Amino acid sequence: MNPSTSSNLKFTSDEPPQRQQVNSSEDYLELLQLWAKEYASYAGLRKLKGAIEVSLFLMDKALQRGTVSLASNPQHVLPVRQAGEELADFKDRLCDWTEKFLQTLSGDNMQLSPDLQKETAWVTFEFFVTLITEITLVGVALSLSFKEKYLAYKELLADLKSRSLEPADFVVGVKFWSLLPEEIKALTRTKPKKQVGGTGDPVSVKHSWKYMQEVIEEAIATLD
Repeated sequence: MNPSTSSNLKFTSDEPPQRQQVNSSEDYLELLQLWAKEYASYAGLRKLKGAIEVSLFLMDKALQRGTVSLASNPQHVLPVRQAGEELADFKDRLCDWTEKFLQTLSGDNMQLSPDLQKETAWVTFEFFVTLITEITLVGVALSLSFKEKYLAYKELLADLKSRSLEPADFVVGVKFWSLLPEEIKALTRTKPKKQVGGTGDPVSVKHSWKYMQEVIEEAIATLD
């Protein structure tokens, strides 16, 4: 796991880690296995399947669908405490299920073809704003601050670049514009158009991701 992500990790024994806290889905699954084995409480393990599905909804739609599919497999259905079953026995069954579920999910994820991984990354970019809006509207317990959205977007763009799918600066800026807080939008209105990268016509903040990042970094220290 990339050590640079460690400062972003936020979880408790009752609340599993979230996908946006690490650089890749592979790291996320590795972190979940470590959390489940060494740190998770009984309450946390009971939330695990739902927490994975919600967290991946924003960051990795292919793996999210794989999680739902795996959880519907009779061999991997979340166990339910039986009448008369001792709590300690049920906890043992739940721990066994968690270990096998995460191992299987990790193995399935490693088998995704490179083309499918590229397709998933691009679809996530196309619907990035919509996905965040959907999570907010359906009332799922996953509230992202602006900083988290910004970092998630940057990580997604880095992933696209690594797959030779880097979109145009104009497109990236326009797509993220609607997620800017009003105070940052107000700041952008004080900025003149300028030439970005030393070539082309001067552009506004809205129409250049590179320019927009400069303004965001200027303002982000004051955000929660």
